[in-house]
Amino acid sequence: MNSLKPVEWNEHTITDVLAKSEGSPFYWKQNFVVIRNVSHGFLNWEADLLVCSKAGFLTEIEVKISAADWRNDKNKWKFRLNNWGNIQTTFLKKFYYAAPKKLALRWAEMGIPEYAGVIAMENDPRGSGEHAYFVQCLEIIRPAKASATAKKLTIEEQAKLARLGAIRQWV
Repeated sequence: MNSLKPVEWNEHTITDVLAKSEGSPFYWKQNFVVIRNVSHGFLNWEADLLVCSKAGFLTEIEVKISAADWRNDKNKWKFRLNNWGNIQTTFLKKFYYAAPKKLALRWAEMGIPEYAGVIAMENDPRGSGEHAYFVQCLEIIRPAKASATAKKLTIEEQAKLARLGAIRQWV
């Protein structure tokens, strides 16, 4: 994703870079399915980005644009992600927050769970003069800890998730 000027980071641009950058571990061609804004039909909550690996395990990425947004969600995520063994999280193998780099570097003050990873998004300037451009990059600054209790999706569950992904493309 190249551009002459830096992108303004928002939920859409962050999920775009996560899913469409070849160097990303969430690159759509390296995974079974990558879906934005999953809020019904599969989970009991909304996920900004849900990635199902070819092995059948789920990773959720929650996008944060501001410190206030991050702090406001604290109670919701504590309820749902309090411990990897509870019924709410048996589907998730890994959980990440993704944010613009200046915000992502403040992850420690946000009180995120110990198993949550953090991804920093930034505009990397390249070239100079009239040949200058920006490349949108991501960096995992804190790896997520994998859940030992996450269950692999069945073929039927993977098909349901793929169907949701296909529906999102058409509606």
